[in-house]
Amino acid sequence: MDSAQTHGDSQERAPLERIGVAGIWCRQGRVLLTRRAPGIPYGNLWCFPGGGIEPGEDETAALQREWREELGISVRPIRKIGSSEVSNGRFLLHWYLVEGEDKPLKPSPHEVAEVRWIEVNALLAMPDLLASNRQLLQSLGDDPARALTAREQPGSASGLQPAPLSSPSLSSQSTVLGPESRPLAPASCWQSVQEQLEDLRRRGLYRALRTVDSPSGRLIRFDSGREAVNFAGNDYLGLAADPRIADAVRDALGRWGWGAGASKDGENGMFCVGDGETYNVPVEVCEQRYGVLVDQYAYDITEGGAGKFRGGRGMVRDYRILADSAQHTGTFGRFKFLPWGMAGGGPGSRNYMQIIYADGREPLVVGKIARLPVKKGDVVRLVTGSGGGYGDPFERPVEKVVEDVRDGYITPQMAREQYGVVVDPETLQVRELLGRRAGH
Repeated sequence: MDSAQTHGDSQERAPLERIGVAGIWCRQGRVLLTRRAPGIPYGNLWCFPGGGIEPGEDETAALQREWREELGISVRPIRKIGSSEVSNGRFLLHWYLVEGEDKPLKPSPHEVAEVRWIEVNALLAMPDLLASNRQLLQSLGDDPARALTAREQPGSASGLQPAPLSSPSLSSQSTVLGPESRPLAPASCWQSVQEQLEDLRRRGLYRALRTVDSPSGRLIRFDSGREAVNFAGNDYLGLAADPRIADAVRDALGRWGWGAGASKDGENGMFCVGDGETYNVPVEVCEQRYGVLVDQYAYDITEGGAGKFRGGRGMVRDYRILADSAQHTGTFGRFKFLPWGMAGGGPGSRNYMQIIYADGREPLVVGKIARLPVKKGDVVRLVTGSGGGYGDPFERPVEKVVEDVRDGYITPQMAREQYGVVVDPETLQVRELLGRRAGH
C-alpha cells in the first residue's frame, strides 16, 4: 500500500521516481471510484482513476490517456486541485477535477475490478481506500464534498500548463511551486492559482493592481497623478451628490415606496439586470440562437408574498433541450432562505431550477449546479421568486384581492387561505369573508 508524504516533513526522502496524475469526477454529490484489479500494485484497493505520466506527456494528456485505458471514456479537465507526494516521497501525484463523456463505462479487466459512484462524505469511512486518496480528502477540510463540488472557484481553468520541475528530484523542503512547501489548501485552489500566476510572470503578462483615489466619484485619480472620467461607475455625470437629486429620490420613496412597501405592491416579472449574462432574452431570439424550445414564459403563481401590499411575482421559463446532449449550469441565491416580509407581510418564494427529465424519473430541484448533463427532450425550468409582502394580508382591500384573482396574480384558493376572501372563480363575485374579515 502506498504511504502518503506530507509537505514540510523534515525526514529524509527517497529520490523522486515518477510523476503521476489522477482525476476526480464528481456528479450530484458522488464521485467515481475504481477498485484496482488483483495482481497489480495496490490491488483490490479503491482509488480515483489515474496513473503515471509517460515521457512527452503533460499532466492533462496523461490524465485523458489513463481514463481511456482504464474506463474507456474521454474526460475533460475542469481545474487542478493540487499536488501531493506518496510512497514516501518517491511519487508526485497531481489531482484534477474532471468531467467524463456521457457514455457507458468500459472498465479494463486488467486494471479495474469494480467501478462505483460513492457519496463524497462516505469515502473516508472506507477501510480499503488508497492512502494517497485518503490524504487528499483529509486535506480538503471538514466538508470535502463542498470543496469538490465548488467547481467554479476563482482562478479555475479547463486547461493548465504542467508545473515545471527544476530538477529530477525534490528535496524535503520543495514542492512543484518553488522552495517553500505548503499543504493542500482547504479551498482546493491555492496551488492552481499560484501556478497560473507564476506562468503569467514568466511570460511577462502579470498585472498588478494600481491605487486609485475616489473610485466611486466622477473622476478617478491614479497613483501616477493622472485623472480620468470613470465611465464604468454609476456617477460619470457627477449628479449623485447633487442635493436636488437626493431630495427628489427621498420624495419619491416617501410617496410611492420601493417594491412591496408601505404604499404599493411589488413589481411583477423582475429580472436581474446587474449581471451581463442574465439579460431578458426574447423567446424568438433564444430559440433561434441556442437550439432550445421555450415551452413556457410566464409569471410564477405560487405561495408567497401575501400582504396588505403584495410582493411582486417572479418568472418561470422552461427550456426544452433539442440537441442530443447538453449541459446546464446555473446559480440562484435565495434558494434556502426566502425573501422576508415586513410589518406582518408573508415571506416571498424561493429562486430555483428544476430539471424535468424526459424519461420520467423524479425531477431534480436545485439552487446551484454546474455542467449537469441533460438530454434531448429534458426540460430545464428556471424560476425566480416572488418578493416578500408588506403589512397584514387581511388588511388588503377586498376589491384588490378580487382584482388579483381576475388578473391571475393569485388563485381563488390563495384568496381564501391568505386573505380571507372567498371569490367565485367564474363570476368573480365575493361569496364570503372569513376570519377577522367576517366581523366587518
